[in-house]
Amino acid sequence: MSIQDNFSPGPSVLPKALFDIGVAALVDYNSSGLSIAEISHRSVVFEELLGQATQLVRELYQLPNHFEVLWVSGGASTQLAVAPMNLLERG
Repeated sequence: MSIQDNFSPGPSVLPKALFDIGVAALVDYNSSGLSIAEISHRSVVFEELLGQATQLVRELYQLPNHFEVLWVSGGASTQLAVAPMNLLERG
């Protein structure tokens, strides 16, 4: 068994070409002159990136238009804590 034979439910092997795209984006995202890690979340460049990512998620999961795609930080553990909080009544 080699590293290319990864059948675990966790992280898997990604194609080298994908890493090359990621490395390029870390240096200069979309010819913006900034790393993808440096781009402001309020910039036009980020808004376009977010729109593209949202559209790809909609296509992948075949989400109808009345569903929203939420982009939140914290991972699954945070989501399990935050979801019930959103249902609490505030007094």
